Amino acid sequence: MNILNIVGNDIELGNGIGRLIPEMIQMQNKYSEKIDSSLLLLKKQNIDFDFKYYFFDDVNLKPDFYRSFDLVIFHGVYFWDFLAIASLLKKNKIPYCIKPHSSFMRIAQEKSWLKKTVANFLFFDRFINHSNGIIYTNKDEEVNSKFYGVKKFIEANGIDFPYEDPVRDVNQYEKKKRFIYLSRIDFNHKGIDVLLEALKILHARGFSDQYEFRFYGKGSLEDERRLEQSLKGIGSPSLRFYGPCYGEEKIAAFKESDVFVLTSRYEGFPMALLEAMHQRLPCLVTPGTNISEIVANFDVGWLVDFKAEKIADGFEKIIKESHAQILKKGENARAYVLNKHDWKTLIGESEDTYQNIIQGGSS
Repeated sequence: MNILNIVGNDIELGNGIGRLIPEMIQMQNKYSEKIDSSLLLLKKQNIDFDFKYYFFDDVNLKPDFYRSFDLVIFHGVYFWDFLAIASLLKKNKIPYCIKPHSSFMRIAQEKSWLKKTVANFLFFDRFINHSNGIIYTNKDEEVNSKFYGVKKFIEANGIDFPYEDPVRDVNQYEKKKRFIYLSRIDFNHKGIDVLLEALKILHARGFSDQYEFRFYGKGSLEDERRLEQSLKGIGSPSLRFYGPCYGEEKIAAFKESDVFVLTSRYEGFPMALLEAMHQRLPCLVTPGTNISEIVANFDVGWLVDFKAEKIADGFEKIIKESHAQILKKGENARAYVLNKHDWKTLIGESEDTYQNIIQGGSS
């Protein structure tokens, strides 16, 4: 099966899709005897991969290019060029599906509601309804997304994280609980505004000397400045923003932490969470991160409502828990990632999913 993955986003380490898609293509080509996966980027970018990739400026809407593929997968939704490509695919009877990566989640649809409502009605509903299916990253994303009457499939994110097992011992933990946020600095999407309110409440409750909280990530200049000013406003020496970190620096940051925190309003399946759990970090999350079912079934962390008071309660509970309890959840987190998100295991599921879509089947 020749698969073409189309991406509108920039391919960069700080971008979830940019982090996931190149790795996914590499792993599919490495482990599958049935899939030959390629990448088409809407924007010209300075990249270099060991698989086939193309730029839209070079191939444009040439039918012969697209006819060489058995299935086209659009990653994301709201890109105007997607509409023209989808129309060409339909005319040439080439199946395509959409992997929204959280774009269909109800709370994501509420952002710029009027603009999206008009755009959906005039343009994108047709693009979606004429597709051969929607691919979600897990059941939580499907359940929390806007309903469309097309076939639905599940394809989990895998992870190839070539770092050694950070074996943790209860005696290695420091007295203070060490929390880490390592993701994009985006106040709305990542719920940083509500997270900061929770930290303000925690400070008012007198817990500042019992924990540390480190923010890592890259965002707009406006959001980064807002974060720094907000942390100064809380006035706790336990809170710091360190900027972005990648590779070995990221691993070092994980090793110096006890609990990973992500309080997003909406997500597909965050790669940052998979990386943290791979490094034996249990997670404090809100429902928008789309791992509610995983937290409940595999005991990999704590799920709290997306409210400042509830998030603060979650922090307080963790601060009072023993290091042995945190260590156990961290062990569960790593076991979950290794068992459920290993590329070798997932490739077979992707083969079945793509075959179903191409043949017109359903999940």
